[in-house]
Amino acid sequence: MRTAQAPARKATNVTLPKQLVAEARELGVSLSQACERGLAAAVAERRAQRWLESNQAGIEAVHVPFTGTAPALNALMAGSVNVAFTDVITAGPFIAAKKIRALAVSGSHRFKGLPDVPTVAEAGLPGFVVEGWAGLVAAAGTPPERVKYLNQQVNKALQDPEVIKKVSAIGGEIVGGSPEKFGAFMAAEDTKWGELVDKAHLQVNASK
Repeated sequence: MRTAQAPARKATNVTLPKQLVAEARELGVSLSQACERGLAAAVAERRAQRWLESNQAGIEAVHVPFTGTAPALNALMAGSVNVAFTDVITAGPFIAAKKIRALAVSGSHRFKGLPDVPTVAEAGLPGFVVEGWAGLVAAAGTPPERVKYLNQQVNKALQDPEVIKKVSAIGGEIVGGSPEKFGAFMAAEDTKWGELVDKAHLQVNASK
């Protein structure tokens, strides 16, 4: 079952125009986008995320890799890059200090912690949804009654106010639901990202 999800956040240096994507499209210029480099799979997803957005928006996005979130945000605040995708919890303090501005969240709906920040779809790119998520799976062959019991207990735990508070504190939102719903969600994610990776000719190279 899917336990929680969190949107990525697109942020910009506060000195840039509010209608960043619209102006880039009108002027025919490219945007430099900061990307934190981590595990190979994470890099592939983030690159695919940028490719998806740049093609839907009709603008060119220049991929600028960084070794982590901190240097990417430092480059953003220094004006070395135009925009960056980062997680909610890391960018929060800088947004509160008005050092960067949140342009949009990549989830299917607005993030409760930033109610005034639109989704990417609301900002002008319909159908753009990218969310990080966490879930629980059981070993193949686990008896259905055991799966049902575990599902019920986890759903119950996810309604605990303390659990909700802790998940919210790290930028997540409780999901829960049935094993069937989670299975359908994973299948849809596999299809979406598989098609995107193939179309963008992306490759994942495992680090030695």
